[in-house]
Amino acid sequence: LSLPFLKEMIILPWSQLTQLTCEFVHWSSLHSTLPLMHNLFLLCVIKPVVDSTNDIDRQSVTYPRLSSLEVEDCDFRILHSLLHVFPDIRRLTIAVFEQAEPHDLDRNETIHLLHLSSIRFEIIHQSLPSLSNVPQMYAPNLSKLEFLSTSKERRMDVLSQRVVGNSMLRSLANFISRACCSLKTLKLAFAIDFDCDEMGSLFRSTPNLEDMDISVVHGMECIPWRSMTPISQNLPQLKTFALHIPCDVVPPETLTDLVAFVRSNILLQVTFLCMD
Repeated sequence: LSLPFLKEMIILPWSQLTQLTCEFVHWSSLHSTLPLMHNLFLLCVIKPVVDSTNDIDRQSVTYPRLSSLEVEDCDFRILHSLLHVFPDIRRLTIAVFEQAEPHDLDRNETIHLLHLSSIRFEIIHQSLPSLSNVPQMYAPNLSKLEFLSTSKERRMDVLSQRVVGNSMLRSLANFISRACCSLKTLKLAFAIDFDCDEMGSLFRSTPNLEDMDISVVHGMECIPWRSMTPISQNLPQLKTFALHIPCDVVPPETLTDLVAFVRSNILLQVTFLCMD
């Protein structure tokens, strides 16, 4: 539905809906319509409109027990409200596009999402680090995190990219740490460069990883192979590691460290995917 107002403009059997995608809807209208959707389990909100409804009395209505929430180009004040309204969600997707407005809420507030198991961040044409605008979450059952970026920083020189990329990695590590979770799956696809030391710090915050998928744009030297060896001490539960790398010449010292990393655990499945 692409309407500013939902129940005010159309008549639908709201209680029978199980999935809803709405675009350009006013937040106050969405808020008043959601309690009618008793069987809703997937909600996708695209470019919602901020209106006069700021303080919402969540105690006066009953919302559906949503399991999946997807937001695109969403004002973070609305995202904050949605997370409060649906504390039982299991899957969350946040797609940030150009001109997404930062929220002005208390950044020290933590939202408790006790059933959340997976988060997918998609940063499209947005300056990094964007996680600074995402509400902080306490998600002890979070096991899967995906972070995909096509940021404009790829046009910067390598040194400038690394400053931004390193900041993004620190932001991710802090987000994971404050979520108090034990990640099992991590997927990173940065269209930006970073230092291997910062990636090593991120790995140290995820000691329970079992599956890892990483895309790098400036070669394998961005991965801290040496600090990850022996793998039994750093990532003892890792089972699969997929690495997307450019078709460049690999420095001899990086290749040596890579071989030592692979040999440190013969049961680890390593996959290399070369990109043009």
